[in-house]
Amino acid sequence: MTRFEAERWGVQGGYPPAVFDTPWGRVGIAICYDSEFPNLVHAQAVSGAKLILVPSCTDTLHGFNRVQFSARARALENQCFVAVAPTVGDAPALATLDENHGFAAIFGPVDRGFAADGVVAAGEMNAPGWVFADLDFAALDTVRADGAVRNFLNWPADPPQPQPSETE
Repeated sequence: MTRFEAERWGVQGGYPPAVFDTPWGRVGIAICYDSEFPNLVHAQAVSGAKLILVPSCTDTLHGFNRVQFSARARALENQCFVAVAPTVGDAPALATLDENHGFAAIFGPVDRGFAADGVVAAGEMNAPGWVFADLDFAALDTVRADGAVRNFLNWPADPPQPQPSETE
């Protein structure tokens, strides 16, 4: 929960991360702020999700960039696809989110067989519209097994804890 959602709206956390079987494979959903937390998306990827959907509503460029940068990082870390679908434009009837910023995009691994910047497809900033791409899920299996890096396979089960320096 963002501070605003928890403190002003009283929104509370729901169920743990889940994945959904679709005709195209297993899919996970990380709504907006949830995409900023690596372990949530990684749990979905470990459960078989090769596509993470990230609907978002960001009323500042800061929020938009946090979601976009996080989505790209999740695609890199999990060697999966992440599709971001934001609300865009003015919503004067909503005092809390009267402006919405962003662009739709699909990100993939930053590895051989994929775009060097990880961008599969992207729309225009603050312009409503659809973004389409053919996603090759078999290519994800290939890059996970034989990519230049193995971000997904080498995810530490128990990350090392920082040790205090001798000067402390």
